[in-house]
Amino acid sequence: MKTDEVTPGEAGRVTTIRELHELIVALDRRLPQVQRAGEIEIARAATELRMEALRRIEELERETAMITRTGYATTAIRADRGRVSGAFVGAVNYYVAMAIDLTAALVFLGLGVRWFIGHPGVAVGVALLGFLSFGFLEYAVHRWVLHGLPSFARRGHRHHHAEPTALVATPFFVAAIASIAIWRLLCLVCPAPAAALFVFGLYAGYNHFALFHHWVHHHRSAIGFSSYWRRLDRLHHAHHQRQGSNFGVSMTMWDAVFGTARPANEKRKGSSSTSAAAVPLL
Repeated sequence: MKTDEVTPGEAGRVTTIRELHELIVALDRRLPQVQRAGEIEIARAATELRMEALRRIEELERETAMITRTGYATTAIRADRGRVSGAFVGAVNYYVAMAIDLTAALVFLGLGVRWFIGHPGVAVGVALLGFLSFGFLEYAVHRWVLHGLPSFARRGHRHHHAEPTALVATPFFVAAIASIAIWRLLCLVCPAPAAALFVFGLYAGYNHFALFHHWVHHHRSAIGFSSYWRRLDRLHHAHHQRQGSNFGVSMTMWDAVFGTARPANEKRKGSSSTSAAAVPLL
């Protein structure tokens, strides 16, 4: 958004905020008179209206600040803001999860390298297969769990859509426990060293996603060094505008497979068509 342009949406927010402030001033003038007259019900209704106006002003100002930071408005349902358990929201969980996940990935790498007997190329291939397999896992969880049926996970993800820069993350122990469970299951059908290397690849894909997603929402201006990552950045922010599309964050191949890929510059229904931007497949 150019700094010297005022869009209709921006003008509308400014006008609404001004009108809400005028309403609050009028209520503040009238409320003492109503209270002195003993009109208890009217006074209570006026107080509730004043509180609602203040809440709406806060929401509009927060949305304006977010557009200034990211260039996009939220598409989340307002009722979900701030009503998510601390298991998802907060700096402690966010950064502890990041540290645990990076460490756990290295543990699986160490186990796989120590135990693996065979050609190094095979070991690299198994780890790479795990990394690429994470692309489908990322897509499936994002589409069918985080945007799926009502659940605790979906509520947490809606908080992220309402506040993209908030420190919202999966509870710190979930990914580590899931990786151990996957490793144990794989050990039933293949050697433990190969299973460890495959899980390392999965975990490497997850960490790639987590770090890239953090960078997109907290250091967006610094993504200019790679045209590939710039495209992924635009596609992910398009997902925040059109939540039924672009579920892949670090890889978009599965969006193409399942028909949910949308170019970042696609206009909404009813607008004139634009040329489609190239969509990276991985």
